[in-house]
Amino acid sequence: MRQPGSVLHFDTCRDLIILPVRTSEKVTYRNFRIFFFCLWGSLMATFVAACAPNPTAQLISPAMVARTEEGIVLVVIEIPKLAELSRDEVMAGLPDDIVAAIDAGDPVEGMEISELQGCAGCHSLTEGEILSGPSWYDIGNTAVGRQDAEGPALYLYNSIMTPNAYLVRRFDAGVMPEDFPEKLSTSDIGHLLALLLAQTVE
Repeated sequence: MRQPGSVLHFDTCRDLIILPVRTSEKVTYRNFRIFFFCLWGSLMATFVAACAPNPTAQLISPAMVARTEEGIVLVVIEIPKLAELSRDEVMAGLPDDIVAAIDAGDPVEGMEISELQGCAGCHSLTEGEILSGPSWYDIGNTAVGRQDAEGPALYLYNSIMTPNAYLVRRFDAGVMPEDFPEKLSTSDIGHLLALLLAQTVE
């Protein structure tokens, strides 16, 4: 049992909280430093907690979020349909000769070219059917927004001319031939792009 006037020694904040200090007992400078450190730490913890961001806070427009029953916030980005774009938006970034070829293109001839070049063996026009390449089902709408910096026609054009420049998730590089620039004429490319842009589901 401590005698009145004895010196208290505290090693941790817990000791400082648990052990009472009688007014007649002396508190050393070391004990005062521990007390000050504990007080400062408590204030800092309160300040940090108050400034911490709320992970459930909604940071974007209410129209762009959806919350699941588990509390998971899903960001909803509305991508327009191909038919909702202007002609300039569809053709944005394409060389003029390719734009002219698409305007003159025939989806029926594009289908014949795709069969001749073996495209149908890798790309299916049937909903839900996935072959070794990305589906062509609704590809006209899918191409909208696939690449942020590219219009849908430019994305499809680049997919034919440089197929490994952008890979759709879950598909491997090197599967699609890279010699179509040598094998296809500008007219052929126009027919193929006319075919692909015609693949839209409302």
